[in-house]
This record gives sequence, structure tokens and C-alpha cells, in this order.
Amino acid sequence: MFAAFKPAPAPNGKQRLSVASWLDSLRGSTSVVELAQRTGRSRFSVARWLSAASVPRLPDFLRLLDAATDRAAEWVALLVAIDRVPSLEPAYRRMSAARRVALDLPWSEAVLRILETAEYAALDAPSDSFIASKLQIRKSDVADILHALGDAGVIERSARSDRVTGTLLVDTKTDPDALQRLRRHWAEVALARVRAGKDDWFAYNVISVSE
Repeated sequence: MFAAFKPAPAPNGKQRLSVASWLDSLRGSTSVVELAQRTGRSRFSVARWLSAASVPRLPDFLRLLDAATDRAAEWVALLVAIDRVPSLEPAYRRMSAARRVALDLPWSEAVLRILETAEYAALDAPSDSFIASKLQIRKSDVADILHALGDAGVIERSARSDRVTGTLLVDTKTDPDALQRLRRHWAEVALARVRAGKDDWFAYNVISVSE
């Protein structure tokens, strides 16, 4: 279950030090102070856990893991069936839905950007056709994406509006194949629009670097 949280190295060897190193890798550039605020624990406690000076109790371990990754529910689901942990099941379902949206429905990010525009907000009612015409994709694809975004808790849907209420945050490194498909999708979209002479802005940089 530790190995699923790439690129942090899975614990091995001296377990106490190894788990602390794993947690420290996961936090990236997030400061100890910020982790302390997210966990509701003192920065001294968090610093001791990350340095292996002390070992967090399981609840604090999960708080720290969630503060660093937002994926504590996923880690638990690798150990037991998530329906056996009712307090974490909603978060796990939302996270799974968000991963599907981000990796399997690549136009989702573009749909979210349309929903945030003043032009869309000025519409009298939600319009799949409006979004489809702006992005030049099928209306049925827009409907699928909006439904999935609702399941993921990223948008709030009503008869009067589709409103962005969350952020689509997904660790794409956990699925290298899906990440490659995502990159390929947007590269192909860019190429198609350049060939069609669309009024888009594209650029590239050529630089020299040391060995």
C-alpha cells in the first residue's frame, strides 16, 4: 500500500525511520507549520514524527498522511474494504470519481474553465450545448463530464446553474499509462487546432542547459 504513493519510496529496513522518511517525501514543499495547521497538531509533534524522533498514533498518522496528500482514504482502502470504514467511504468515493474524471475524461478541465466564465454564468440555465460549441466537442461528452464532475464533488448542479465548488486534484503519477494518454490527448488537440488555423496561442522555448 505504501508503494502506491509514488514517487515516495516505500518503507523498508528500519521501519520507524523508513515510515518517517516516506511521510517526509510525500509532503514535498509543504512546510511543517502548514502540516501542523492541517492536522490540528503542534508543529513540534509534526516535526518529531517526520524525523522519527517519535511515532504518531494511528489517528495522527492518518491525519498527517491526509494533510500531505489528501489520500488517507485511499491508503486505508488498500488495507480493508472501504465500506468497513464508513467515516472515510464518502471521501474515497469522491476521490475515485475525481480520478476517473481527470484521467478518463480529459476534456473535464476545459469544461470547468468554461463553467467559470462570466459568459456562462450569465446564461439563464445550464447549457450542455453552449459548452459543446465552445470546445467543439460532442454534447453527449459534455453531459457525461458534468455528471462525473458532480459525482466527484467538484461542481454543484441545479436547474438554474452548474457551479464550480471544488478543485479537481488528482495525483496522476499513480497511473503512468493514464498520464501518457492524457498528455497524448492534449498534444493531439493542439496539433489539430494548429493545422486548422484556429486563433489560439502556441509557443515553445529552446534553451541550453549544463550536463
